[in-house]
Amino acid sequence: MKKSHISKKEIPKDIREGIFNLIKKDFPDFRKEDFICLTELIQYRRLYLTSLICLVHYV
Repeated sequence: MKKSHISKKEIPKDIREGIFNLIKKDFPDFRKEDFICLTELIQYRRLYLTSLICLVHYV
């Protein structure tokens, strides 16, 4: 089974582009071929949603 690039835990499936870009900011060596665990994915999903809400609020 595949493992997280960050924590080495087992991972879920694909990562959406917006979330991928946030991870890439924190981990520049992260690649499309790398994976993260569910806990990490949830953390970055929250950050992504927060950024979208802030963007909509200021538009």
